[in-house]
Amino acid sequence: MCFTIGKSERIDVEENKKEQDLTKYSYAFVVWTYCLILLAGAVNVYGIKQLGSTVSHHTGNFSQIAIYSYEKQIPFQFIVVILSFFLGSVTSGIVLAHKTTEGKKAYDKILIGGGIALCMMEVLRFQEWAIAVVPFWLGMQNAMFVTYKEAVVRTTHMTGALTDAGFALGSYLRGNTKEIWKVRFYLLSMIVFVVGGYFGNFLVGYSAFPLSFVGVMYSVIGLWYMNMEEFSFEECLSWLFTLEVTPYESIVWIFKDDKEAN
Repeated sequence: MCFTIGKSERIDVEENKKEQDLTKYSYAFVVWTYCLILLAGAVNVYGIKQLGSTVSHHTGNFSQIAIYSYEKQIPFQFIVVILSFFLGSVTSGIVLAHKTTEGKKAYDKILIGGGIALCMMEVLRFQEWAIAVVPFWLGMQNAMFVTYKEAVVRTTHMTGALTDAGFALGSYLRGNTKEIWKVRFYLLSMIVFVVGGYFGNFLVGYSAFPLSFVGVMYSVIGLWYMNMEEFSFEECLSWLFTLEVTPYESIVWIFKDDKEAN
């Protein structure tokens, strides 16, 4: 007996497969985004401990310029940090022009190149350049147009995440149940940033090459992004650690919409 599948049924099967692939890719992309946030937290602690300035966000640095100016001092360090961050953002704007899919394909090159630059600067003992190179790099990272669902994710500072989490929670309390996933997403982002800062503090205290270690990790997640469509997060973990269980189940609850929203 022979059975044939109609055109509409084939389309349904293909659409279901695409949806499953997209969901799998989506979770991998979220974890990849959290990796960026974690590393930014580590680098920012490096800036505070080693450079005497935050390098991932600059409201405080602008205030320091005001204080130094009032005291008739030249705020050279803070000007360099802010300008370097700005030039890094400009560079990302050039590389990722129009914020298109084609531009996003350069994410892997940016991360791999930035990771190598951090390693080379430290290995070649050009640490005096860190006051410019580190904020420049985070400016590039923060300008990467990273989005999850309709949310824009700035991966180097948490002020926006705190604001968005509060706004989403307020909206949820007014009855918009579709917003609850944002609260979970942004709250976990802030936790990851703190964990990254703890990790960065550990590296500064116990490693002779903290930036090199972080640079290697940036390059690794750049390679991961390059192959993300071919290799899922689960497959990467299975290859590295020979895991037989899926890691998705432990984080699905964070990202799924509230049932009432459907």
